[in-house]
Amino acid sequence: QGVLLVCSSLSLKDLVDAMSHGVLAEKYESEGRTEEGERQKGQAAGKMARAVVQGCCPMSGVLLINGCLLAAWTYGIMQATKADASQCGSAVTVFWILLGIHAAALLLNCCYRTQDP
Repeated sequence: QGVLLVCSSLSLKDLVDAMSHGVLAEKYESEGRTEEGERQKGQAAGKMARAVVQGCCPMSGVLLINGCLLAAWTYGIMQATKADASQCGSAVTVFWILLGIHAAALLLNCCYRTQDP
């Protein structure tokens, strides 16, 4: 999941480049240099399209992985609630402890992110 996030962050360079081409296009058009402005608009559109493709492909993988994780945890909860402790031993307890640790980590991560300026 981390690798996919790194790949999607690489698209940020193209996004910034596209924004700078857009600013140059506005500047050139305000100066009456429409030909150069149109060229900059074309470059901005190309870079923006590339940034979208580079960012969306890895992010769709992240969403797929998170969906699978949610399905696995949901299935685990369903199985743990139906489990017979005499047959499973301490596996049910271990599952609930791991689920609690995972939930606490998600909660702390969300709290940490909301405190960022």
